[in-house]
Amino acid sequence: TNDQHTPVKVLENVKETVLENDTTAAITEDGDLYCWGYNKYGQVGNGATDNQLTPVKVLENVKEVYLDFYTAAAITESGDLYCWGFNFAGQIGNGSTVNQLTPVKVLSNVRKFCIDGLTSAAITENGDLYCWGKNSWGQAGSDTGYYVEKPVKILENVKDVNIDDVTSIALTENVDLYYWGAKENPNDPAEDIDDYQIIPVKVMDNVREAKVFNH
Repeated sequence: TNDQHTPVKVLENVKETVLENDTTAAITEDGDLYCWGYNKYGQVGNGATDNQLTPVKVLENVKEVYLDFYTAAAITESGDLYCWGFNFAGQIGNGSTVNQLTPVKVLSNVRKFCIDGLTSAAITENGDLYCWGKNSWGQAGSDTGYYVEKPVKILENVKDVNIDDVTSIALTENVDLYYWGAKENPNDPAEDIDDYQIIPVKVMDNVREAKVFNH
């Protein structure tokens, strides 16, 4: 844990790296996923909560990896979505709010994953949109509770999704824009149902691209 003042080689044949909150992930050319660093919530994925001082292999056949806050996720070449780490609001999607110390498969046939803070979303190959995790403002798009602990399908024919803290939007293949989540100031608590949109509602059509920013 001493500072390293010159470059030091830690892995070979790496094609992608991600660094978030003192945790690092790297995918090699052959699809092996290695993680290391800060590990208080199990976000390294090695089954422990001690900090991991050297790269440890946690998954194979990985196409993409994500680190957000203290939660990690990966999509394999076959489209399986694995999540692990911090799980306070059920954002892992394994049916609990207990931290997940090793990767657990939560969905199949996934082509895109998105996580912001404590809410997760995934689009499958056929365009189904699933959301889960924190739902205090309806940002998980479900009326099933404050925390949604397993993926819930909320839209079909979806091309893209974007979550920013308490607000979510999705763009469908036929260029309709849907919105759900906070309507009012997200820094204040939601007092009644008029403050938020629980179920996705169409707000525009003929949209080419959209992003949401709450900060």
